[in-house]
Amino acid sequence: MHVPITDDDLLLLYRNGQSAAEIAAWTGYTRQRIWQRLKALNEPLKVKSAVRKCGLPGCTKWMRFHNSRLKKSKLVFCCSEHYYAYRPMLNPNYHVSRQGCRLARAEVAKHFQLEPEHIVHHVNGDQRDNRKENLVVFESQAAHMRHHHGRFTVQPLWEGKPGAAAIRLVTAETAENEAPEAVSG
Repeated sequence: MHVPITDDDLLLLYRNGQSAAEIAAWTGYTRQRIWQRLKALNEPLKVKSAVRKCGLPGCTKWMRFHNSRLKKSKLVFCCSEHYYAYRPMLNPNYHVSRQGCRLARAEVAKHFQLEPEHIVHHVNGDQRDNRKENLVVFESQAAHMRHHHGRFTVQPLWEGKPGAAAIRLVTAETAENEAPEAVSG
């Protein structure tokens, strides 16, 4: 059952520190409905946020971010230039190359049948280094991220290292073509 609440009462509760969730619980409305009404009244919404300094050493800029964004990243940067300036500090071999992905996929395609969902990874982080020995293939972006986060051991589908055995994917077509014939008898 909904407790009727006037716009003035709603604004008074919200401005006195009640959260939308608390007002919703008291009135019987959903939290989303409370947000909608507050937005219709042009009330600036309180969003949980934090202030962080740019992650590039030497930068003095402070920024306000929504908490959900901060949970995903330990470091935040005030601009893309500072992000790309910081990357080589993590991995000195890292170089940005707009064509790195396309060229790497072309090199791997010479040795392994790539599917659109496969991700080609540069082992040394240099996207300009498209030697076969520097490339591995992961089955999906999720497997690629697990590899980067190091939480799980992820086996690549293909490695360009000499002597590395490639794991060939069995598709429906290859399974039909290579199925052993039935032995009668």
